[in-house]
Amino acid sequence: IQLWTRGNYHWYMKQEFPIPNQREQKGSESDSASSYSGSALSCMVWDPISPLCLHLLTQGGQYLCYNWRWNTAQSLIHSPDNLAQLAVIDGAQVLVTPFRKMVVPPPMSAHQLKLAKPVLQVVFAP
Repeated sequence: IQLWTRGNYHWYMKQEFPIPNQREQKGSESDSASSYSGSALSCMVWDPISPLCLHLLTQGGQYLCYNWRWNTAQSLIHSPDNLAQLAVIDGAQVLVTPFRKMVVPPPMSAHQLKLAKPVLQVVFAP
């Protein structure tokens, strides 16, 4: 399962859940960071009331409910040295722009950090 969003005429992959099918189920382990047990997926439905809530039911009877919220990753240090950096997740890459030096709107960016697996979260430390 892949979750995508669109902004500035560009599609961004925000999260990916590897779901094994029945043939892959025997002897395989999921490397996902979620609490998913690895059973084949039986049902998937978005919540009709809460638009950022996804309900999953596996063939093994496990029920999972995922809730998302939007979060903007930005550097928050109040000093003249702060570059006012902003990060955007796009699948297995993170787009980073120091807004104090340039205004480059996503999907363009000053720097791209390419990783081996899809990114789940970006955090700026003080």
